[in-house]
Amino acid sequence: MVKEKIGISIIGRSNRGFTLIELIVTLGLISVMLVFSVPRLQDVLISNDEQSVYRKIIAYSSSLKNLAVLEQKRFFLHLDIDANRIWITYDQMSQEETLQASKKGYALPKGIRIADLEILGKGRVLSGVGVVSFYRDAYADPTWIHLETDEKKRSSIFIEPFLSKARWLEGTVGFEN
Repeated sequence: MVKEKIGISIIGRSNRGFTLIELIVTLGLISVMLVFSVPRLQDVLISNDEQSVYRKIIAYSSSLKNLAVLEQKRFFLHLDIDANRIWITYDQMSQEETLQASKKGYALPKGIRIADLEILGKGRVLSGVGVVSFYRDAYADPTWIHLETDEKKRSSIFIEPFLSKARWLEGTVGFEN
């Protein structure tokens, strides 16, 4: 009975806390988990303009491929290099609807611009509007979209002809390389 009052168990071990070894092992495990999770958490939480543009173009590509099949319409992704805007149309839109779509299109944030487009079979578009087609049979024009920041950092987005997801790569990549 006396042993229970001072905090010592019958086995002879103290119930007051953890051993130094247990604390060190626990802190070590928490440190290892943080080392791997913090960089990924920063990518998720810190959404800069550059990443939002990549995500937006990749999402447009995926959505348009699916919509073209579901609605059996040909969709177009317009990329205006000079105005730095992106908008969507489809083959049965009137002229007025097309004009409205271009006005309501997505304006890229300041500091990021569309450098050029490279569409297989149609060539390179350095100015004006480049148009990527998404067909009813789940096919898209194979296209490299090159983006550039004010710091001259270049990135490439590849719209795959048959896959539903586009790829993003650092640097300028095209059909020649």
